[in-house]
Amino acid sequence: MGELIARTLPLAIGGAISPILLISVVLVLSGEHKPRQRALAFAIGSIAGLVVLTVLVATLFHSVGHTGTGPTTAGSVIDITLGVLLTVFGLGRLAELAYRGSRRDPADPVPAADDTPPAADHGGVARSLALGFALMATNVTTLALYLAALKDVAEAKVDDLARFVTIAVVIAVIMVPVVVPLLLTVVVPREAKRILAAVRSFVTRYRSLITGIFVTVFGAYLLVKGAGGT
Repeated sequence: MGELIARTLPLAIGGAISPILLISVVLVLSGEHKPRQRALAFAIGSIAGLVVLTVLVATLFHSVGHTGTGPTTAGSVIDITLGVLLTVFGLGRLAELAYRGSRRDPADPVPAADDTPPAADHGGVARSLALGFALMATNVTTLALYLAALKDVAEAKVDDLARFVTIAVVIAVIMVPVVVPLLLTVVVPREAKRILAAVRSFVTRYRSLITGIFVTVFGAYLLVKGAGGT
């Protein structure tokens, strides 16, 4: 089980690098109406999105006999396909960023990318729950890396308990950018507002760069992994 966790951990870390989830939960926590309850609901909704994908993938792999097989050619194809998609997406973001930079007047302030869902900073608990689910369900980069991790879990020659524990660890790592801001408001409530505001400002400003770099890196990682047949 330890080897399986070690194999899936890099993919979990890549899946955790999600500016949109971090920005959204910070906005939820900055609201006036039950911010912690809404942030918790947002986290539960995000986890639910991952659980739904887990059930679908596990059912599919089991139905085609792709469980406990060890590394396979089909698994390598999945890694390579996801790697190509992520690399192209990441390089596309970096190219777009470079193009915008080349056309921007050096005297102009750097624009902040802010396409955070407007529902993030208002609404009730149920709405935050739905928002968390929707953002995770449409978070292509995180889902692609999580799918690669699920493939490794399905192929591993381990028992069901080891699979369950590994998936739980992967989900826990992916949820770090959602859970940590919530914990900050509990542990250090006075300082949390200032810290989260600074984090939101930084991530919002450099979101495209962060996404482009890390998606490209993990896309290349999957390409190498798939080519190596591991």
